[in-house]
Amino acid sequence: MAIKTILLPLRDSDATDAVLAAGLDAAKRLDAHVMVLHSSPDPDALIPYATLGLSSGMRATLREAAAKNAAQETGQLRARTVAACERAGVAFRERGASSPERASASWVDETGTRSTMIAHHGRLADLIVVPRPSRMSPLPSSFEAALRDTGRPVLMVPRKGEHAVRGHHVGIAWNGSAPAAKAIVAAGPFLAGAQRISVLTTAKRRARRPSADEVVSYLACHGLTAQVLEMDVAGASVGEAMLATASREGIDLLVAGSYSRNRMRSVVFGGVTQHLLGHADLPVLMMY
Repeated sequence: MAIKTILLPLRDSDATDAVLAAGLDAAKRLDAHVMVLHSSPDPDALIPYATLGLSSGMRATLREAAAKNAAQETGQLRARTVAACERAGVAFRERGASSPERASASWVDETGTRSTMIAHHGRLADLIVVPRPSRMSPLPSSFEAALRDTGRPVLMVPRKGEHAVRGHHVGIAWNGSAPAAKAIVAAGPFLAGAQRISVLTTAKRRARRPSADEVVSYLACHGLTAQVLEMDVAGASVGEAMLATASREGIDLLVAGSYSRNRMRSVVFGGVTQHLLGHADLPVLMMY
């Protein structure tokens, strides 16, 4: 299926503008609809445990004040979203109101935990746009939900700057795993519009099947021309070599599977996924 609906979970953080810019840019490229999702906390969760000894009246006053502040922050975030859409030339309308002929966006505010809302709405989205995690151990539950609980492709973007999701030169990180294969299929709309496609591998991995050369043949069956790029991993990890190759070759979108090894092993010993989550300075489309 084409990418026609994009979920963009949003919160007020240092990554807000970057995520908005990337999501709207992808929507314009794909003529897709962006559903901007804001999760408001339950009002009772806004009251600190330290207030349990206060009278019910005082707690009610604190609850009201906290709810008012939360509503104000939500309103400000929505206003920033509307302004970003206006600057990008993206119209506001309800998702599914009509067949989209150009990019559009809508705002959804629901009460609940972010991870639950992302899992709920993400399963009926063609793409989920999230910022690169602000921490690695543990990963934010919202990021985990997008990557592991939806079965949908996740577009991870740098937290700062406006990184256009052009996909002029798409790099496919190939290690022969099932997640990497699913990522290629998920990236189909971006691959179709790419000017150049490179399959990144190592000399050791290239000798194993399914190989990077077989990926090139597979893409040719879809009318796509690709080339193999062997990464130099001498003195560097595969993740380091991958980002260095992407920078040198002008790759502006990386396609990769995630956690192809045992997840706990990846957390303990590192791995490509961990390196990308911690250091990627370009958009990365991932599948679990």
